[in-house]
Amino acid sequence: MVLTFSLRVIATICKGLYQGRNIPTPIKPSQVMTTYHRCWFRDIDFFMHMNNAMYFRHFELARWELLPRTGLLQHALKENWMFLAVEQDCKYLKMVRPLTKFECRSSITIADNKWLDFHHSLWSMDGKTLYSEGMVRAVVKRRNGKTVRPSEFPEFIAPNNAIEH
Repeated sequence: MVLTFSLRVIATICKGLYQGRNIPTPIKPSQVMTTYHRCWFRDIDFFMHMNNAMYFRHFELARWELLPRTGLLQHALKENWMFLAVEQDCKYLKMVRPLTKFECRSSITIADNKWLDFHHSLWSMDGKTLYSEGMVRAVVKRRNGKTVRPSEFPEFIAPNNAIEH
């Protein structure tokens, strides 16, 4: 299971890099980006709907596609930064049934010049049904353990006037 998820993450990063190359300018972190998913049989539980933990898996896949499209992943790799999730929260509003296609709408906000808040919402493909809303708070660290403040991000990612306090 770990290997298959790792392969999905790598494929998602490649997809984000490829899509990012076809966009004249990278998307801004505050913009909403939509990714498309399906509830596979590996995602369901005994009650025949998507298991609660799987919502976070789909949020994570959306983040791995979002980061290269903002340019943040490429810069993080160059600077040897890592992203650490420190808090997660989700509201489960409607069940997602097996084989259901859905979209994940994601954006990033910056809080207190320390945290990256990733906001996710899972919607039906027609945009009429909201399945869940979630937030994942992350911090960016250097390999030596020191925190990278969003004010240290390159101008194209977090211009000084866009940092929220």
